[in-house]
Parts: sequence; structure tokens; C-alpha cells
Amino acid sequence: MASFTNKLLQVHMPKTGGTWLRQHLIEQLGGSTLACQPWALPDHAPIADVPSKIRGGRVAFGTIRDPWTWYLSWYNQASKSGLSAHNLGQFGLGDSSFRAVLYGATHGRDTEAKPGMFWGPSAAKSGFAGGRDGLYTWSARYVYGEPWGIDALVDTPQMLAALAELTGTEQERYKPPLNVGTYTKGLDLGVYDEEMVEWVRCADGSLINLMGYTNPGICADKPCTRLQR
Repeated sequence: MASFTNKLLQVHMPKTGGTWLRQHLIEQLGGSTLACQPWALPDHAPIADVPSKIRGGRVAFGTIRDPWTWYLSWYNQASKSGLSAHNLGQFGLGDSSFRAVLYGATHGRDTEAKPGMFWGPSAAKSGFAGGRDGLYTWSARYVYGEPWGIDALVDTPQMLAALAELTGTEQERYKPPLNVGTYTKGLDLGVYDEEMVEWVRCADGSLINLMGYTNPGICADKPCTRLQR
């Protein structure tokens, strides 16, 4: 869900560390969430749904991670939900293995697969039918806008450095909250073979190039990438 401080507005693409960051903004910077009244926005609401009076005067940003760990994290969590597990099978045309689902999420297909439990009613109506981009890029564009509706993308494993840059303060000010997991905790990147790595590289090349993600599990070129709206 979207969160904000006096200077910042965070919008949350699923599986990019946004929950951790929201906790950080609220506990250490006195932030608020748009899940409460009078806004009552759902989790992962797109930037287009954020009221203009909240957007105005704030630097809007979103978190993002390399696409290979993102697909694996999405798959692992979706597998734990019955409805989402059904959707995974649709991505894989009846095969819910990671390889089959990844192929469906990175190749254009005539499928009725929905993004699953993360994206809210408006995204569920539109679904994901493949096309020019993979599900990773589709998700970023759905939440962050196309053209971009935010000012910057923050690399998940470098988010504290990015916050320091966005607020013009020293990174030491931002101390991680309790119960912070490792960026790739529980993710076995060994499930990728060379062909699968290339599926992602081809489907999501625009964001890979923008952020400088060269290989699975690698940080971006820099903590914060400024965007042209």
C-alpha cells in the first residue's frame, strides 16, 4: 500500500521489499499509510489511485529488485495460496512447475491467467495475457504508471542508501527496523538454467537495462534511479 511522509511518497510493487520499507517510514520517519480512512487504498494500489493532494509536493518513488529473484519470490508466495496456485497453473497451461510458470510469465500467450493475490480488483479485471513485456515489467508499469507516474525507482537491497539520497541526509540516520530478512532469503536461484535466465532477460530487458541488473541476485548500478515522467 502507499505510504507517505512530509517529503516522500512510497508506492509498493509486490515482492520488492515495500512492506519492510513502509514499516521503516512509519516507525522512524513518522510516516502514514493510505490504507486508513479517508483513503482506504488496497495493498499495491497504483500511483494513479493516490489522491493528488497526497502526490503534490512529495517525491514519489517505488521499490524494485532484479527480475530473477522477483519471479522466484512471487512464485514461492503465490504457491502458498490456493487461488494463486490455481493462477500459477494457468500461467503454465496446467503445469504449475516454476519452469512452466516462468515461461508463461515471460512469453506472450493467449491465457486467462491473472496476476494473483497481490494486485487488487482493477488489475484482476485486466489480467495478464503476455505480450511485449514479462509479468515483472507489467507489474512495475501497473503500479508505477506508464508513462512513469513516479520520480524514482529504488533498488531493494540498497534502499537505505536510496532513502538517504532522496532526503539529502546521511545513511547512518536510517537504521533498519527489527525482523529484517535478507534480500534473497529462502530463494534458490539454482532453479534457473541458462535458458530460463535468457527468457527473463528478453521479456524484461527494458527494466533490466534501466536499472543495470546484469545477472540474477545482483544489485542495480546505483541505489536510486531517477525517472523522466
